[in-house]
Amino acid sequence: MVFTTSGDGIKKTKTFTTSAEWSVSYTFDCANAGGNGNFILQVDGDLGDTLANALAAKGGDTSYVHDNPGDHYLSVNSECNWTLKVTNG
Repeated sequence: MVFTTSGDGIKKTKTFTTSAEWSVSYTFDCANAGGNGNFILQVDGDLGDTLANALAAKGGDTSYVHDNPGDHYLSVNSECNWTLKVTNG
């Protein structure tokens, strides 16, 4: 595991370093938002790749990044509670 964090709302994570192949496992739960909520996860902000874009009461999945080693951060745009786990390989 490279990095793990949790939070709610709109946040940017601290910077972390990855190998060429890495993944982000995420969960979100919008019970605090009163039902369905939006969950958007991006690498390196607005200009980076979108790893997830979901509209649901809760959910989770794993997204994979290929051929992109180095320093990165994640941007979350959501009214929901969420967790992120970054893993190399």
